Amino acid sequence: MEKRDLYRKYLHYGEPDFLSDDSFQEWAFSPNPENELFWTEMEQLFPEKKDTIQKALYTLRLIRFKEHIPDEQQVDAAFANHIDSLKKAGLLDYSTSATQPPRQLWYNIRKIAATFIGLLLLSGLYLLLKTREHETIVKTDFGETKQLVLPDGSQVELNANSSIRYEKEWKKGRKREIWLEGEALFKVVHINQDSLNVRPEEYFVVRTAGLKVTVLGTVFDVRQRREVTEVVLQKGKVKVSFDRKHLADLILTPGKRIVYSNQNVKEDLVETQNYTAWKEKKLLLINPTIKEIAQYLEDNFGKKIITSDSALNNKMIAGPIPISSLNDALFVISTVSNVDVIRRDSSTILLKRR
Repeated sequence: MEKRDLYRKYLHYGEPDFLSDDSFQEWAFSPNPENELFWTEMEQLFPEKKDTIQKALYTLRLIRFKEHIPDEQQVDAAFANHIDSLKKAGLLDYSTSATQPPRQLWYNIRKIAATFIGLLLLSGLYLLLKTREHETIVKTDFGETKQLVLPDGSQVELNANSSIRYEKEWKKGRKREIWLEGEALFKVVHINQDSLNVRPEEYFVVRTAGLKVTVLGTVFDVRQRREVTEVVLQKGKVKVSFDRKHLADLILTPGKRIVYSNQNVKEDLVETQNYTAWKEKKLLLINPTIKEIAQYLEDNFGKKIITSDSALNNKMIAGPIPISSLNDALFVISTVSNVDVIRRDSSTILLKRR
């Protein structure tokens, strides 16, 4: 399998998929120049997967116990120190020759310790994967959207190249919690009856890269792409909390948007329908450049889109762009911007001035 095909294979992976992948485990536990280069290139070519890759890598290395086997000199010195301490305490009266460690015994102990460490590692990974059995994971392919209903009746519309995961059963006394990669629109069922007394299970939490959104009942859109996370509130009220503790929580009201990137937060007022237009298979951006449109299409359809010159990147396109298919979007760009669409190969598209 060519390297390019391998990259495509991992484009649809979520965190659980990486955790169980043999090549990924080899990189996590036995890094070498070859696999370091492969995964570094993967993160550079597809920055939207970087956060997922790093989370899975951290999880695997978290359960890996560091193994340290001392050399013979260290073993002898440690054994002699312990014997000396026992003799000084009057607990032993060995001759000098008896202070030499029984080396075969120590070798056996070291073998047992190494085996035990391996078993701990396998047990940790087993428990981690076992936990995944109690989760529901929903993914969309490039160019695909899905609608689903959560255990509490809340509705989710999942945009292309996105995934969510959540526990199959939301038990009483626990928060309703979702993990999101990509973009989704949430319509959350309001189950709280007393705003002054909110029970844990009445909160609805969406977690994504670098932040979480906490609500009671509302409609909002979360988009996490290319290390940038946007939250747009359409109805109700939400609280946005950040992993970085120096950033204060924010309360959003309808029409507000926050953009989180590189530990910086921007808050502004927006037309919310522009950020949920993808449900109607339309792209509505404010004075978007061809570069911004190309990045959106790359994220949603999985093709690399490049331009023939930098000036073309900065050209703006007004009006909605249909995104029911990649061909529809490219046709509009070609017509409005007077460019040719050239397919260089199965994964790369060139926009060139006529």
